[in-house]
Amino acid sequence: MKILVVDDEPLIAQFIVGIIKKASPDNEILGYVTSGEKALDSLSRQFIDLVFADITMPRMDGLQLLSEIKNKSPFTEVVMLTSHESFDYARISMQNQAFDYLLKTELTPKLIADVIAKIDERRGERHTRIIELQTVRNSFLNKITTNSPDAEPITKDELRSNQIYIDNKPFIAALFIAYQGKLNHLAIDADSLFLNPFLYKKGDNKVYFLSNVKSGNSDEILSNLKKMSAGACGFSKVRCDIAEIREALSEAAADLSCRFYNSSLTQKQEEDLMLNDFYLSIINIHIKENRISSACIDLQNYLEKAAEVKFAAETVYDLCNEVLSKLQTTVNPIEQYSPETLYRSDGYENLCNYVFSLIRQIRNAHTTYTKSIQKALDYIDEHFAEDISLNSVADHVYLHRDYLSRQFKKEVGINFVDYLMNVRLNRAKTLLESTGMRVSDIAVQVGIPNLSYFSTVFSRKFGVSPNAVRSHRITNFLK
Repeated sequence: MKILVVDDEPLIAQFIVGIIKKASPDNEILGYVTSGEKALDSLSRQFIDLVFADITMPRMDGLQLLSEIKNKSPFTEVVMLTSHESFDYARISMQNQAFDYLLKTELTPKLIADVIAKIDERRGERHTRIIELQTVRNSFLNKITTNSPDAEPITKDELRSNQIYIDNKPFIAALFIAYQGKLNHLAIDADSLFLNPFLYKKGDNKVYFLSNVKSGNSDEILSNLKKMSAGACGFSKVRCDIAEIREALSEAAADLSCRFYNSSLTQKQEEDLMLNDFYLSIINIHIKENRISSACIDLQNYLEKAAEVKFAAETVYDLCNEVLSKLQTTVNPIEQYSPETLYRSDGYENLCNYVFSLIRQIRNAHTTYTKSIQKALDYIDEHFAEDISLNSVADHVYLHRDYLSRQFKKEVGINFVDYLMNVRLNRAKTLLESTGMRVSDIAVQVGIPNLSYFSTVFSRKFGVSPNAVRSHRITNFLK
């Protein structure tokens, strides 16, 4: 527990600090400050659990300080101290949510220890209540941040029961992609820049924001949101009806993607999420099979596809983070990778620049083949669905086909034809498991257009037919 003493007389403040240290040596005693203004400055820089504050101080007295603390940091406990017995002081202190009211002349280590023990007990009870409230609130927030065509309008009573105090006055919704270090400051910034702000963290790096606005001026609102953000963000237009909160949140998510790609969104495809998952599945297979170069190529292809399809910005961040985090444990080392740097990339171009630089580093660190064979493998991974042959690959890497054939078998362990077939069949299996594409279309997409031949070689490799894999996927989906 962090404890601060506030008293305008330094000798008395030092005396009180000494008693607290004797009473509670295991807690972190931050020392003392000599004014209410300095106390508030300390609170603005860190969370303080307990403040012992003198009542009679110049400029800002203890009661004014108590009111400011409870307004800015409601979970900070305050114990009022005075040299004068006064029922009025005690009454006002307790009315303003002071935890206790103590006479300086009666302070002893035992009295302080008893007060701190009671505060610890209250903190435990509050923590339990917060967990219970958060469970209920998360269920509600998941509901309002998930689009559903038959969803009922949100009511003021629902918001209040979940301690969300947005009024039917001008309000705005925003969606931030925020790295962990920034999350701790969002609430502080929100309190100073907006009215009735509410933040909801969903997942590791996604933060939804709702707040009434102090001004309807769009330039001022945008400026305040940018002050809060240290990465990508999107926001809704200003609305006045809380029944439209769902629409505002959806608008914020769409705006985030617009700003991320620096363009207007065209028609969104229903297959976006499935396609996103498909890329992740393919990349994970490559990592699992230690085909790191192929994983890097597909991550690069994914980002190029993202610009074309306009995947939701938050899913792009999350996929890149998941893949790079896995690669970091596979390739030693990738010292430069930092999730914080990734999430601070505030647009598509900046994110690609960062990821592509890591891809180059990863591939250089993982190269175990000669330059020509690595180039051949990369070419196969990019063009396996086309009508490629040993001759076409040899031309691409400027080697004689016979030499390439021998060197390929020596370094990779299998011949060119078998390797190419494995790439095609592994990709087909992933498509069967992760998409609803027809088997015949998948056969064409992986470069084996003869359906009968495709079924034969697929069954020979995996021991089951393509239709059996598809049936198994549908069965699992329906469970």
